[in-house]
Amino acid sequence: MEFPRNAENPGLRVFTPTPEYMLAMKCMAMRTGGPDTPSDISDIMNLIGVTGIRSIQEILTLVEKYFPAKLVTPRTLFGIQEILNSLDEGRKDRDQEKGT
Repeated sequence: MEFPRNAENPGLRVFTPTPEYMLAMKCMAMRTGGPDTPSDISDIMNLIGVTGIRSIQEILTLVEKYFPAKLVTPRTLFGIQEILNSLDEGRKDRDQEKGT
């Protein structure tokens, strides 16, 4: 929503990133965390759900929209693949529970 802006009422503009941009940033950061450190994994899983992305190629295309491809490390690729595998396993388990 855009509010009128003029010299008398300049207002405040707030910009929020899209879920796609947040996903790309979280994938590039890929903090795995530990007992006392933050992790990006649950954020990445949630953002994958929000964006509807299902494959590593879709994620890489998205990441490369915002970051140079040469900055995507093998560690990032492995992390993304592991997260997608985990999500797939969760879907399979839910599907099996529904079928029984």
